Amino acid sequence: MIIIRDTREQDPIAINAGGDIEQVVVQKLPVGDYGCKLSADSPILPLVFERKGIADLWQTLTVDITRFKAEVERARESSITLYLAIEGTMRDVYAGTSFSTVLGSQIVRTIFMFKVRYGVEPIFCASRDEMKYYMLETFDACRRNYLKHGDTVPVQDYMETPE
Repeated sequence: MIIIRDTREQDPIAINAGGDIEQVVVQKLPVGDYGCKLSADSPILPLVFERKGIADLWQTLTVDITRFKAEVERARESSITLYLAIEGTMRDVYAGTSFSTVLGSQIVRTIFMFKVRYGVEPIFCASRDEMKYYMLETFDACRRNYLKHGDTVPVQDYMETPE
């Protein structure tokens, strides 16, 4: 499998080739920060991860919420499952931040409203390693499912964007 990291990812997670990961490539993704292909000539799987640190999460769900909603809508229109991978536990988010008057409880409510309203799957991760393993295990489960059933990955024209 090939892991794809978006060109705009600011703080990449260290993912290395080896085992079932043939390579890690940097290319533009229309939504999300991390995607996956089963092989070099296959389309991108219809699930992506959007990584957010705590500060970035606050920015995204307050100041940049209109942009985030547009990204979520693009994912939905293309039948892509969007995972919101948060670099922190739910307790960390509830604790809030010193740089914003927006309470952590409001951010948590917003996260879960995106889950209910738009199908965005939140993942609270205690560490970057936990986040990496969650992503890789999800991609690998998807890979194994496609291989077991002999299915082909649905081609999403929207996902096939030029670099």
